[in-house]
Amino acid sequence: MFWKSASKELDSKPFIIDGDDFYSFEDIFLLADALCKDLRDRSVVLIESERDLSTILAYIGALRNSSIPLLIDANS
Repeated sequence: MFWKSASKELDSKPFIIDGDDFYSFEDIFLLADALCKDLRDRSVVLIESERDLSTILAYIGALRNSSIPLLIDANS
């Protein structure tokens, strides 16, 4: 995955801009790792997805934890 081979120069670069809020690569990875820290490796993670920060954090956290994310549209 891209976070394994990316240089440290990316850490402070913008990953998400949500209105007035700015999240760097490092911010997102720290938040995502904290959210998914208790998952077992290779778990299947069902994520009720919306267009929001929580969905992105859950998805990235699952991937970084070697889990399998399954996205389900919250509006269907």
